[in-house]
Amino acid sequence: MDQHVVSFWPSANFARLETDTWGVVDATPDQVWKLFVEWSAISRWMKSPPSTKEVSQSDLLPGQTESDIPRTRLVQFAGPHASEPKVPETLLHADPETRTLYYRVEGVRPSGYRNYLCYVTMDVHDKGTMLRLNARMDAPIGQAKAVQEALQTIHAQGILQAFRDYLAKAGSSSG
Repeated sequence: MDQHVVSFWPSANFARLETDTWGVVDATPDQVWKLFVEWSAISRWMKSPPSTKEVSQSDLLPGQTESDIPRTRLVQFAGPHASEPKVPETLLHADPETRTLYYRVEGVRPSGYRNYLCYVTMDVHDKGTMLRLNARMDAPIGQAKAVQEALQTIHAQGILQAFRDYLAKAGSSSG
């Protein structure tokens, strides 16, 4: 069963939010790691249910390669979110030995949140890999609850469940 913990610290105009989402993916930590750090590949696996955002395109900034740290991808969403500007997401750190990475979402998003930083770990679990996403961001007080709920859904369904679905499909097509 997936777990979610949410913290909320209001300040004058912004709320400091933290979401912590984790669950088991039926794949080895190395398989999960390889897919997550292939930074431009998010459009291949983030094919989300209608309640979250589906990625239609993702490209590294010109001149960057998958071996660069930092490296930034520009993410374009599909469906009702297709008119939103591309989202720049920068991989800041990737440690293959501990399977730990962190990345940030650049700028202010249409919902008003900013300063998003996500810490991701992949650990051995008896049923595969424990994938954990811990993110912090600031959101306008009036939109904090909606931002918090949206990001929780994106982490649980758009990332965690999308990993499960993609890797299960990849495993069944190769076997």
